[in-house]
Amino acid sequence: MKKTFLIFFLTIPLINYSNTESIKNLFYLGGPVMWVLLILSVISTAIIIEKIIIILIGKIKKTKNPNFLKKINKNLDVLKFIANISPLAGFLGTVTGMLNSFKAISELEAITPKIVAKGIFEALITTAFGLIISLTSLLATMFIEKFRDNTNE
Repeated sequence: MKKTFLIFFLTIPLINYSNTESIKNLFYLGGPVMWVLLILSVISTAIIIEKIIIILIGKIKKTKNPNFLKKINKNLDVLKFIANISPLAGFLGTVTGMLNSFKAISELEAITPKIVAKGIFEALITTAFGLIISLTSLLATMFIEKFRDNTNE
């Protein structure tokens, strides 16, 4: 219950923001690193859905065969890798966004807050999405491993 509340609490800013801006616009405003985050997100989501289906089938059949555990363990390392790498990709977006801000500042004689804000916005969007992907992947990995360990007993 507490973990679900924490996830909801962390995603409220994006939910509130999505009322005024579409996810597509957020994606483009996040810059080129968002493509990397999108790929990581799609892979992570596919693995999580696969594991949910395997777990549901296993609960229905109430099986403890070795193939069942192999299916649960398959691609779990990929999910852990995504949980570790997505915040780094988000922080890479932070750096590129800040670099864009400073580049815009250096090229102009008159600096406006709008110019600086665009780069900072790019930085924050990529960081937020990287952390959300990481948090989702990490929590899914924890639940899958707990289920696997309980199944072994």
